[in-house]
Amino acid sequence: MSWPPSARCSPLALLSAAALAVVGSTQVHDLRDGLVMVAAELLLAPLAVARPVQALRRLTPGLLAAASLGASSWWFAGNDAATALGAGLRILALVLPASLVATWVDPSRLGDELAQWLRLPARAVVASVAALQQLEELSTTWTTLDRVRHVRGLGPTRSAWSRAKHVGSLTFALLVHTLRRSGQLALAMDARGFATAHQRTWARAPHWGGRDTVLLALAGFVAATPLLVG
Repeated sequence: MSWPPSARCSPLALLSAAALAVVGSTQVHDLRDGLVMVAAELLLAPLAVARPVQALRRLTPGLLAAASLGASSWWFAGNDAATALGAGLRILALVLPASLVATWVDPSRLGDELAQWLRLPARAVVASVAALQQLEELSTTWTTLDRVRHVRGLGPTRSAWSRAKHVGSLTFALLVHTLRRSGQLALAMDARGFATAHQRTWARAPHWGGRDTVLLALAGFVAATPLLVG
């Protein structure tokens, strides 16, 4: 698999680019603003996409949110299609960059940058990094639990009720597994002195390269497009 340029960018630069998109989306007031900003984001999307199918899967919640907001705006705005489309595009402009760049945010590197560049408290940074690493494993754990239930003959049938029960059972099992792992992680971190340490050293020094500057410049341009066409 060929890695896109965003995969080699600083996690803090990736989050800053997503934050700029949030700021830019607040300036989307009509259909034209939304079309221009979303078009600019789609043109730059290949810089952050390695697998289109995976990217589309990550975008699905955002697409559903944009569609639902557009439908409700059309209903309450007197069936005005332009207003409805503008509202939906505003949400899409907000979530599109974050959905694409979140794939490449490495929790460990992000923790190094938050602690050494932004001087955030070490304990809060370490706890956040541990939580993000646990979050990344949820999908793998879900798949494993699903396979275990199928091997044990507890898989769902074709009926909707059976599938709903299966999802409910998997959700409960995932919750129990997550709580158990969180407790084990807390004990392990406490045993290693994370709770009492007041000064901490970091194994890696964060690096800001030219591609990070280019990424922020492109994100700033995209965020400014509603103002440029206004």
